Amino acid sequence: MGSKAQRYAGSATVVETRDHGPELCVDMLGEVPPTCRGVPVTNWRWDQAAGKRSTKGATWGDYRVVGVYDGGGFTLTEQPGPPDPFTFFPDKSVPTPCPPPRDGWRPLDAERADEQAMSAAVAAARQAPGFAGLWIGNAGMFDQVLNVAFTEELDRREAEIRQRWGGGLCVVRHQRTMRELRNIQGEFSAPAGAPFGLRLLSVGVDEPANQVVITAVLVDVGARLAIDARYAGAVRVVSPLAPVTD
Repeated sequence: MGSKAQRYAGSATVVETRDHGPELCVDMLGEVPPTCRGVPVTNWRWDQAAGKRSTKGATWGDYRVVGVYDGGGFTLTEQPGPPDPFTFFPDKSVPTPCPPPRDGWRPLDAERADEQAMSAAVAAARQAPGFAGLWIGNAGMFDQVLNVAFTEELDRREAEIRQRWGGGLCVVRHQRTMRELRNIQGEFSAPAGAPFGLRLLSVGVDEPANQVVITAVLVDVGARLAIDARYAGAVRVVSPLAPVTD
């Protein structure tokens, strides 16, 4: 192992099965036993890991790990400990970016604020030029705010949506169209494998943030820099293991 190997720390699931040795992954589906694959751990010892579980030919557990990554395997530099609370999954609650109207987010036209009207407005918005994202926010127990983003002609797009939707509406400007984001998502989802040597757990689009989100067990510094340089903020990298800077 070279002297330039980067140290990483964080919490992950370690899994070993009949088919492979110990690997770092994130058991995103909560399966028993976990079936996810990740980065091989070169010096893992189950007799030094408390809280392991075994069934159906697999042994696994959740741990905080610290070690170095050489591009192929992860080597522990400290014994594994109890996992940190996972802060790795993003908060699903998304606020409406527009300030609330003076009278609140009450429907302007209650007859056009039902599920059918919402579906029509959503379909029209997604087909409009410059469409960049859409998400629904709650404005109370029953009322919903339709949040829609475009890259151009916001006033025109808002007027078009208002022809179909009489409930709460927030129209904002985003930098990238949804087509651009889907094209980037496709680059990371290609059958030939993800670029930058990544072992991805998931690839998706965060419409409120106007970004593609990629999740991997471990992303080295070089890959992060290359992604930032290539996509200029259009891609957000999420990983449970972070580089140790000290």
